Amino acid sequence: MNYTDTLYGSLVLYSNGKINPFALNLSVPYMRTGIHIVDRNKGSWQEATTAKPIDIYLPQRFKRMVVSCIGEHEALVKGLEELDSLWPGCRQLYKLGQLQAQLPDLTAVVNIASVESEVEPVSGSFYLFAGSRPLYVNLIFDAEDQSVRLTWSTFDLKATLVAQKHQRYILFPLPLLLNRSLFIHSQNICARWWNLRRKFPSDYLNVLRSANALEQILYKDPNVPNYS
Repeated sequence: MNYTDTLYGSLVLYSNGKINPFALNLSVPYMRTGIHIVDRNKGSWQEATTAKPIDIYLPQRFKRMVVSCIGEHEALVKGLEELDSLWPGCRQLYKLGQLQAQLPDLTAVVNIASVESEVEPVSGSFYLFAGSRPLYVNLIFDAEDQSVRLTWSTFDLKATLVAQKHQRYILFPLPLLLNRSLFIHSQNICARWWNLRRKFPSDYLNVLRSANALEQILYKDPNVPNYS
């Protein structure tokens, strides 16, 4: 596996106004931006990668997927095309875990848009697969525009921010992803964050409390088929 390969992505969970671009200096050939929640500041995403993105359109499922992958992608693409029909009645995280187990060395990010047509997104999500190459996952609080981002990367983002002397960002690390997957439904996770911040008062201890609660929501056991 080539450890010079880079995968980076972020999802804005909250912003009370215009979102400033995340000032992270990455020298990569492929950069993409978009939004999973129409007409809102939250739900916007950014991706940067050295791996050429692979487009998949599944008209029968009204899904458009963009795969950024370190390693051989053919088996992953085949698995993604069949995923919705496998393990019926099971949670999406369980399905991703089963697919991950078949591809133990693969590290990849899949950006999914549910669409009304091939190009018009109505909602979206991310699949994260971390095989032998881990993914660092963090919450980033921007002290200037008050936004909150969920980020993932193949490199230590905290070390990068320190090296680039950024002082506007406050980082809350989530557990390292290694030999497991993560399912991020953009609209649901943005709504969960909003509800947590409404539930807890706006002081710094309760921001940490909200971050801990979000970790528990995201990092559920991938080996449990469902909770019914």
